[in-house]
Amino acid sequence: GESINVCVIFSEANYMITDYLFEKYNYNADDYNTYSEIAKELSEKYEELERVISMHGNMDQNDKISFTLPEGEITYCRCTDERFQSYEKNKNYILSIITDEAYNDSYSWLLPNDSSDENPTDKMYLMQDGKLYIKDVSPGKGYLFHDWTDKPLEIAFISDNSMAVRRQFTTAAQTYIDSCPEEEKAELYHDYVYRLEKDSDTGEWRVAKCYFH
Repeated sequence: GESINVCVIFSEANYMITDYLFEKYNYNADDYNTYSEIAKELSEKYEELERVISMHGNMDQNDKISFTLPEGEITYCRCTDERFQSYEKNKNYILSIITDEAYNDSYSWLLPNDSSDENPTDKMYLMQDGKLYIKDVSPGKGYLFHDWTDKPLEIAFISDNSMAVRRQFTTAAQTYIDSCPEEEKAELYHDYVYRLEKDSDTGEWRVAKCYFH
């Protein structure tokens, strides 16, 4: 079949701690398209995960529990998202998108280790009387994503079970971008750079790292 050459350079930016440098690879076009679809689907799932975390999901403001701690009162509201009705379901959802290592490194603050956690109010989610509650805090600041652009994502392999992906997104609606002066438009386009890893047991791909550029 048709072969294509891919040369991708990911330069260090923002909080990226390692440069990704890929030499040219010779891919079968059908194989490359298959991996591109995997990367596209997983980047969209990861974006949904970030949105759920940043906006703290759907909550019922009328069903609350509160705790008085030395640093002040903490309030939790009942989670109404059917996907997240227990610690197990919540963690399974997260681990369907990211690796265990990524969870331990960046997301373990969300959930207690189990129902016997001594300091459950340190976490974002809390089980109480068989129901899952979410800490009632302001939505995360700095959540800049608005939509993906039409620019094709770029992909390169580190190994057979690991690939790096770069995908462009905007931080504003296209109508706003179109109205901006040309010199300001570049600031509204950014990239996510992902390292995806394939689980050796299940064959499923998951996000191991994500960098904002």
